[in-house]
Amino acid sequence: MPEIPSGSIYDKVSQVSKMSLDTMDQEARDFFKNYYGIEFLNSTSNQAICFSNWSGHPEVVLEAISNVNKSFKDIPTSVLDENFDDYISEIIYQSIAITGRNQLTGIKGRILSQVLPSYAYKTDEVYKDAMRIISAYEKIGIDRSKLYIKIPVTWESMQAAKKLKAEENVDCLGTVVHSLEQAIIAAEANCAVISPYVDDLETNLDPSTYVRGPLEANYGYNETVKIHKYYKAHNVKTIICVAATIGIDVIMGLSGVDEITVPVVALHKMLNFPVPSGVTVPNLKSSYSTEEAEKVETYIDDREKYYASLNTNPTAQKRIKFACDTFMSFDDKAHVLIKNILIEFKGLKQY
Repeated sequence: MPEIPSGSIYDKVSQVSKMSLDTMDQEARDFFKNYYGIEFLNSTSNQAICFSNWSGHPEVVLEAISNVNKSFKDIPTSVLDENFDDYISEIIYQSIAITGRNQLTGIKGRILSQVLPSYAYKTDEVYKDAMRIISAYEKIGIDRSKLYIKIPVTWESMQAAKKLKAEENVDCLGTVVHSLEQAIIAAEANCAVISPYVDDLETNLDPSTYVRGPLEANYGYNETVKIHKYYKAHNVKTIICVAATIGIDVIMGLSGVDEITVPVVALHKMLNFPVPSGVTVPNLKSSYSTEEAEKVETYIDDREKYYASLNTNPTAQKRIKFACDTFMSFDDKAHVLIKNILIEFKGLKQY
């Protein structure tokens, strides 16, 4: 009978924080379920995760192509055709939905799908992109109640998130959170969830570069603790789902937070090592006084105030830009991947 090792870091942390999977890899999902009996709450994706999944599962893209071809007008025969970019985009939305559908079969909760970060400062584009993702899922029979739409948090994007919830009952997740300002405005926009990034994104993309360091020097850890205290002290209902966690020290340090989305490499660490002597789990309390947290702020109706405050934090600005640029670079790679699949399997001309 598969079981979680008693006394392991995963065993202890999962008792105080809900655990979700930071990949769309079905093989990884099934391994942890079959070997340890773990059924994760949610499973997350972004442009990097999607690219990785499609690179290993071209059948996802091929199914998406088949679906798109049923309704796409004037299917291009060459990369030079005027509507080729629109065609690729439709395939990407369908591929996102198919990947999510496949992953839903082995988790308890929802799939997290991300809008294009290049739209993050354009309210209307964020809204339209979110609805295109929703539409792609609904075309293959997945209800929006099984989704969180991930939106990188800016003042402009949170206007879209607020509108999406009010007009379309879309549950949004404010992502790429590197500051308290972002956490506050996401809650004001009625985001169901936020995801503060903890460890550097570079390290999450290449875990071999991870170097253990003291928690007090970890920017993402300290910012997440600040957000957790603010939410609990001021009775904010938005869920905190911590992301970008590679080091087990930060995972133990954030134990007690609402939810943690964990990549495969960190899961293996958690399952194979006990909680060290002297480490307390949970480390975070479930309630804090207003004296222990930052004072209440509001930004949703004041763009100038929001950016005036955020712009005093160059570390947050740098990390936000790096994350958005990185995800868009993987979106570019996905376009190339799909183009090459069309050339190899569908006879698309390169001229």
